Amino acid sequence: MALVLVDLDLIDEDPRNPRGEIFDDDVADLKQALLARGQEDPLHLIPQDNGRYFLHEGHRRIRAMREIGWKKGKAIARRFSDRRSQILSQGQMHAHRRNWGPMAWAEFCHRLFFEEKMTREDIARELGVSQAFVRDSIALTHLTDREKDSVRQGALSKKDALARLARRRAQRDGKPVPASAAKKTTAKKALPEPHLNDGHQLAEQVAARCASGGLEHAARPRIGGVGCGACWEDVIRADAITATRPQLASVA
Repeated sequence: MALVLVDLDLIDEDPRNPRGEIFDDDVADLKQALLARGQEDPLHLIPQDNGRYFLHEGHRRIRAMREIGWKKGKAIARRFSDRRSQILSQGQMHAHRRNWGPMAWAEFCHRLFFEEKMTREDIARELGVSQAFVRDSIALTHLTDREKDSVRQGALSKKDALARLARRRAQRDGKPVPASAAKKTTAKKALPEPHLNDGHQLAEQVAARCASGGLEHAARPRIGGVGCGACWEDVIRADAITATRPQLASVA
């Protein structure tokens, strides 16, 4: 595959980038690396009939390059026999680097299983991972939206999320809770739902504070789907100070 220089304005990003949302912090680190060392890894592009290119690999990279102001980038052309091969290739490049988060893998395996009609066995073989990895990844798509956000943010581990799903299945089917799931709950006395969420008494204040922070706050992960960690901490501290401050008696 020959390395070529391509005009970045001719490249269209994949709206279903398997890696998921791109955060400003990730791009900031890449910008520093690009400015220091140049573009070390080429973009992977799929040529289109209209003279444009579809971005197959390098979504964070191209975002950083565009923000720096570069007009061209190093790239290699990729061609695939069908759509399934193209989608699989995105996962195969990352399967052993494991630089995708659990929810990125969950949505990717779910897409292969339900949209591409691949079996779990076929997905595991093509990606070079275990069938258990595929099974558990697909299972994560049954979490609530709030729980999915918690997994993405690292507030809920993949292991704990799977244990939570196992408890729900057991309750639904009227079966005993699996020992591994029950032991985890007993040992850590885990709450059934995250505490910092939209049901918290300070949630409205946190959401308002985070919204007033502009783009900087908007780029941060939202704990419980409400606001960033810094805003939660500021509001909770302010509330604690107010609650413990002595009240002055009014003079008649």
